[in-house]
Amino acid sequence: MSQNDDPEIIDSPLSQEVTQDGITVRVLIYRLEDDVTWTLEVVDESGASTTWDAPFPTEEDALKEAIATIAKEGIRTFVVAESDQRTLH
Repeated sequence: MSQNDDPEIIDSPLSQEVTQDGITVRVLIYRLEDDVTWTLEVVDESGASTTWDAPFPTEEDALKEAIATIAKEGIRTFVVAESDQRTLH
């Protein structure tokens, strides 16, 4: 398959950086151009990511989940130590 055949990734304008307790993570919300559901991924300062297994019906739902998880579990839940593996939610 050539690169031109790959579907385009649509980034949500709701993607953003969130800072709490001096830690900043990037909340990434995106979908493939042919999909109707959205993927949620949170990337820490070292580039390690946490990606939700289940897609979200709307980009707003994905953002609400990220904000709720940060509020409930704290932003440190997304910081992956060098010895840890990347995680799935």
